[in-house]
Amino acid sequence: MLSIGENKIDRMECDLFSGTWVQDVSYPLFLAAQCPYIDGKSTCRQNGRPDSDYEKWRWKPSGCSIPSFNARDMLERLRGKRLMFVGDSISEDQWESMVCMLQANIPTNRKTVIHQSSLTIFKALDYNASVEFFWAPFLVQMRTDGQKKRTLYLDFMEENGIYWQGIDVLVFESSHWWQHRRWDLIMDGDKPSTDMDPMVAYRKALMTWSNWISANIDPKRSLVFFSTTSPKHYK
Repeated sequence: MLSIGENKIDRMECDLFSGTWVQDVSYPLFLAAQCPYIDGKSTCRQNGRPDSDYEKWRWKPSGCSIPSFNARDMLERLRGKRLMFVGDSISEDQWESMVCMLQANIPTNRKTVIHQSSLTIFKALDYNASVEFFWAPFLVQMRTDGQKKRTLYLDFMEENGIYWQGIDVLVFESSHWWQHRRWDLIMDGDKPSTDMDPMVAYRKALMTWSNWISANIDPKRSLVFFSTTSPKHYK
């Protein structure tokens, strides 16, 4: 059984991931201009978009209804826990949205944001909870040498993975950077390649990621989600 709010939805009867977007005039759940944690490039209205209808859509599963987002309820569910988004700027947008929906319900002196290289942590102090973002657009390891040559290691992610252990809810996403060849060299084990098909490389990286999850994440303690490709979020 999957518990959402006070409703219990049988996984066999309702696929939460199959549905459609429907208009909802009560949206948006936060105003970007009023959230101090959102990046300026993500505030469409402040960057000149004149309409706002795009903000008034919510996800509706085909076989059931789910409650509207409740920030206080979410904070209680996160009490004593860590939620982490891992990926590229799409994951960063998801982190910003979650933080912006939560932060309005927390006094200014009871919340904080910490930046540590690839890791950004929003803390709700009274709940001993954190919502985190880890920048890893390929999930596997990317290294840049002194000549700014970018090497992608398809079978290695331990340097990233040390940040993912002990997290209660992990939301992974990776796809867009694979479509743009943002590397100079790929290492597949001990075999270098400059012309590997990006989708072949992506498949190999996902296998590395899957094996790492199986070996390092306890499914009894942590919940793992993975999102593949998403619509472009810039025009």
